[in-house]
Amino acid sequence: LDAYARALGLAFQVVDDLLDVQGTPEQMGKRTQKDGERGKATYPAILGIERSMDLTRELETRAHRALQGFGDRADALRHIATFVVERKL
Repeated sequence: LDAYARALGLAFQVVDDLLDVQGTPEQMGKRTQKDGERGKATYPAILGIERSMDLTRELETRAHRALQGFGDRADALRHIATFVVERKL
């Protein structure tokens, strides 16, 4: 579960960084582009958008793999990982 949680948490952060770059305030319901304005070292700023998107899929795979031993009892956790990676603007 620790490996699942680490992959899920990092995926959430990378997606959040992507949404801050790609979203509009109307879509997000909050101000966007603020990380870039502050010069923060975000995943898209360091890796680029495409590589950051690839990373989210890698992290989703890691999260799913971490749950293999739980069988279908962990389906809800798998769905959460997929939701986090696929959440859109």
